[in-house]
Amino acid sequence: MTAKSTKPTVKATKAVATTKKLTSSARTKAASETQHHPLAHLIPNQVRYDQYSGRKIGGVSDLEVLQQAFDGRHNVAIYGPTGCAKTTLVYALGYLLGLPVFSMPCNGAADPSFIFGGYQPNADGTFTLRPGPGYYIAKYGGIWLLDEFNFLPPRIGAVMHGCLDSRRMMVIPEFAGATDLDAMGNPIESIFKLHPKCMFVATWNPGYAGTYAMNAAMLNRFGHKFRFDYMRSVENELCESGHLLDMADALRKAVNAGTLRTPISTNSLMEFEEFAKNETLGIGYASENFLNMFSEDERKTVSEVLANYIDKITVDLMSDEEYSVLNDGPDDDDFDDDDDDEEDN
Repeated sequence: MTAKSTKPTVKATKAVATTKKLTSSARTKAASETQHHPLAHLIPNQVRYDQYSGRKIGGVSDLEVLQQAFDGRHNVAIYGPTGCAKTTLVYALGYLLGLPVFSMPCNGAADPSFIFGGYQPNADGTFTLRPGPGYYIAKYGGIWLLDEFNFLPPRIGAVMHGCLDSRRMMVIPEFAGATDLDAMGNPIESIFKLHPKCMFVATWNPGYAGTYAMNAAMLNRFGHKFRFDYMRSVENELCESGHLLDMADALRKAVNAGTLRTPISTNSLMEFEEFAKNETLGIGYASENFLNMFSEDERKTVSEVLANYIDKITVDLMSDEEYSVLNDGPDDDDFDDDDDDEEDN
């Protein structure tokens, strides 16, 4: 009987985790303090935290920097290409702090009445003022995630200015003279100081079409500024195939050279592996789905690069048993049994 082949080591090298994590008791204490928060359902669960792979910024882990920003009541700006874990970092922080995360899309569809609240009709024809999630984050604490911040419409930005500068004040003129109560049973206010545990984090992809240029005055409202990019060390933590990451590096060089325009996000690589290892979908579908991310004039270049790596990626994503069957075929014992049967006859 011959020994089975051993699959070569081709997986991405896992980096040692560097992020300082809260103890379970500290996390439990943080969560217990906000369990009655009006937006408690927006507190991220541990799955969100486990999905994040930390990075160092000036030698300090990103979550530790965010913790310091939270303690010092500083706003944080995180900008970089799409799919490089900007949003995931914010949800990981929300889990650690046990605070709700309100993700506000800063696009043209942003509705002030949804964000801050407004009067809603009752069955008897009267109206009741019902605050929105932005009001509750400002009033009772939480993380206000300003997603795609460079799309922020001026009508929303006007309300946010007092929140983002040193005043830390929420001003909602439409709420003046209100007599209704909020979800916590407290009077609804039109002007109030932000809760000490209210934190603002803005994320955006710089240079995208349709965005507003980030002026120095606005950027100055953010004490901590992170420039995120795709990092091989982070992707090593999140992806199994080292050759898939090699392919991503090759495609990103083409993007930097101007040959391609579509960014190669970390998310797209993780999805490639997920679909490739799915018994129903498989590597063929994962490859086609990946190609469909690109415009027609980019597909030829991407197809050529993918063709150079696909066989190695396939091996990377095989289980040891699949690799053994592929390279060795049936056991010698199978043939020995056949020979014994022939001799008996």
